[in-house]
Amino acid sequence: MTVNTDFIYCQSDQGDNRHVTDTAVGCNMAIRSEVLEDIGGFDERLPYGHEEAELADRFRDAYSVWYSPDLLVEHPFAESIPDYLEKQYRHGKESIPYYKTRGKNVPKPIVKFMLVPAYYSESSVSLSVISVIGRIVIDVGTLHGYLMYELADSGRRIDA
Repeated sequence: MTVNTDFIYCQSDQGDNRHVTDTAVGCNMAIRSEVLEDIGGFDERLPYGHEEAELADRFRDAYSVWYSPDLLVEHPFAESIPDYLEKQYRHGKESIPYYKTRGKNVPKPIVKFMLVPAYYSESSVSLSVISVIGRIVIDVGTLHGYLMYELADSGRRIDA
């Protein structure tokens, strides 16, 4: 059985016109070197997938982010559904250091992403099913990460 994995891509098409945006996707960012020097580079203490989000946050704190439809990258997120789910889990698990670095109340985004239905809906039923499964996997990973990092911060240990 062959499964179509075309849906497992970074989707960040914001239209045909240049405009200021709050969204910056790590797979396709262009930053002037003097701006990167001003805000500092990637925070290498952060795990998988969050160093680019944290850099984009600092960038947005100091500068405007522009979307350009001329800058196009096709970036497969995963090669298969198991690969997709593994990445979703890892992304959730490793989100905790990112939230802490940004000074966020860690339980708040966990609850928000678990309870807001908009994070589970897509343009078709089949995409919604995969989205729901992926979201549940992220949530399980996030809860695991929360327990793991909270216990580590308290001096106790939980195996990764």
